[in-house]
Order: sequence, then C-alpha cells, then structure tokens
Amino acid sequence: MPHIGNGTARGKHPMITHQKNIRYITGIRNGVLIGFRYFAFRGPVKLTLWVRGNGKGKFLISDGTKKHRTEIKIAAKQEWSSYAVKLTINKTSPLYMQYKGKGQLEFLNLELEEIK
Repeated sequence: MPHIGNGTARGKHPMITHQKNIRYITGIRNGVLIGFRYFAFRGPVKLTLWVRGNGKGKFLISDGTKKHRTEIKIAAKQEWSSYAVKLTINKTSPLYMQYKGKGQLEFLNLELEEIK
C-alpha cells in the first residue's frame, strides 16, 4: 500500500478510491507525494507509471534522498496512459514520486522492469 502525502496548503487531499474492480489514487495535484517502501533495486530498471486526467507536468522520482534521481514528464489524457523512464538504483530503498505541474491526475499503477 502506498504512502500518499499532500505537499500543498489547499486542504484538498488525494485518496485511494475504486471503480468496479479497479483501485487507484485520485486527487493528485501539484506537490502531492506518493511513496512505496521498499524495493530491492539491483541496477537499471524501466519505471512505468499509468495515469490519467487533465494534468500536465512531471513526477520527480527519488529513492528517499533529498534530491531527485530522474523525472517523468506527463501530459495526461482521459484514458489510462503509460509514461516511462530509465531509473538506476543499486540498493534496497523506497521509491517516491512527487507531482509538479498543473491540473489533476489519477494514478493507477507502476511497473518496474529490469533492464539487462
């Protein structure tokens, strides 16, 4: 289960919701942080995020350190769409994604695929 935080002062919070048998995070706005603990990273992976909405911006990707490792640019559509980036981490660590941008997103899933 992901940790979800709101980095904005608006008082609006993201939440986990569902539609039929699909669970997803809704209400993702500028500053929202989504975190997963822990992954055993062993080198480069392809990180793919599945999102939808009207948001345009980027997710800053971090392993829990103060600076971000990479970013994924997002120009969301009304249907679920995938956005991917190469990520290299060589340790067991959390994975944090902070949205920076305009509009609102919904987050369905993330995939980690080992790159050989």
